[in-house]
Amino acid sequence: MLEYTPGPRNSFGPPDIRLSAEAPTDYPRTGIFFSGPPLFVDIKYENYWSGWILGEYVNIYAGAYYNYPEQGVIVVNPINSDKMVGSRHPTPIKAGTLIIIKEENQRLVIRSKNGLTFYFDAPSLTFVSSISAHAPTITPIFSIIATPTAISPYPFP
Repeated sequence: MLEYTPGPRNSFGPPDIRLSAEAPTDYPRTGIFFSGPPLFVDIKYENYWSGWILGEYVNIYAGAYYNYPEQGVIVVNPINSDKMVGSRHPTPIKAGTLIIIKEENQRLVIRSKNGLTFYFDAPSLTFVSSISAHAPTITPIFSIIATPTAISPYPFP
């Protein structure tokens, strides 16, 4: 589990972070990260979590829409996957931009600019009521792989 302890600050933004675990040296890296280039034309993200979900490596970004900053949003972006598609998940209520606080058993604890806490279950791609709440399971979005079969011309001589 990777977690940070926020330091003092006067405004919402990336706090002084002290990681409770050393940064991973293997690739692909996993954990919570604060740096990176802008990736979306309509979403400003504050930070992101990288990890494995249903056997696929994904980045999950937390932020808000540029033109609608009251609406927080989570963006799930699979990396080099033919089994998952990207998706966007607005918060159930408008609470401002989001920041990922910690990850525990593929469940993200997310804080909004307005001070509300949300829980996002990565495997089910849904917001849930608590860190331990039951989440519905989803059917993984797998590629359909055709099984070759012998085709006989009709009528067969």
